[in-house]
Amino acid sequence: MTEFTQELRHMCRNPRCRCKLPKPVTNPREAFCARGCYNGFYLKRCVVCEGPIERKREDQKVCRKSKCRSAWRAGTGFGRYACIILCEVGVKKR
Repeated sequence: MTEFTQELRHMCRNPRCRCKLPKPVTNPREAFCARGCYNGFYLKRCVVCEGPIERKREDQKVCRKSKCRSAWRAGTGFGRYACIILCEVGVKKR
């Protein structure tokens, strides 16, 4: 039987913070100690591919790649703080 080892993150991913997390996480997109660390980390990065972006607008979260834009519209797998951002920015009411 094959054993799969999962890397646990114990510290916040924000380079300016690096605080110890309350509990270790396996998903790197959830490895932030607070919403402010999440927002600071993705201030100049694409939320999907984590590549560098230069924002044209305050609410721009993804780069111009079509894969990133379609994944952002699908809206899954971006960590626990992204759902708050999706509710504020991406959802239009009809």
